[in-house]
Amino acid sequence: MYFISYKNIGIYMETKIRMVGNSAGVIIPAIILRKLKLYLGDTLSIEEQDGKIILAASKPRYSLEELLAKCDASIPKSEELYDWDQAHSVGKET
Repeated sequence: MYFISYKNIGIYMETKIRMVGNSAGVIIPAIILRKLKLYLGDTLSIEEQDGKIILAASKPRYSLEELLAKCDASIPKSEELYDWDQAHSVGKET
């Protein structure tokens, strides 16, 4: 069971720590998940700061190989990108 109140600065909630397997966990109400656009399976970072537990959505980090794997090389380049690729070097790019 949890308690939610709506303050001017956002949503305030109290909840109890519960057993989840061999670990402990807390319930995050659906209203907070919706507001923060969080979904089941999303990764959160957890940090202790000045006696407080801070949960934050973790942004994924991609390697260059992962990003390039998502690119579709068959899509034609825009005129602007083509012109940029054909431009002469003006510094130490090469």
